[in-house]
Amino acid sequence: MIVQLPTGASDEEVFAAAQRLALPILTANVGRKGRHDPVGLYRLALERVPHHGVIGIFRPGSGRWLSEKLTVDALNQLMAQERIQPGMILRTDGITRLNDFLGSS
Repeated sequence: MIVQLPTGASDEEVFAAAQRLALPILTANVGRKGRHDPVGLYRLALERVPHHGVIGIFRPGSGRWLSEKLTVDALNQLMAQERIQPGMILRTDGITRLNDFLGSS
């Protein structure tokens, strides 16, 4: 299930809705320095455990973003691994890096 909240919804509103619906969050709102400089939903994921999972999309390089195709491919890889090892990939105590599931192309 995919739920998209209205544009302008605060991080608090997004996080609360995801917890109420028992859904993981997919976000690029993770900060430039990761754990050293957490922002937004990433910060909430670190502060409010357990939760239903937060999947962070990190830029592969300065000024670069993952394409929609790479994002979908990586999500498919993540979900396949989660089916094999439930709870090991989509963590309730931190953030899962979507970039770790990019193919080797």
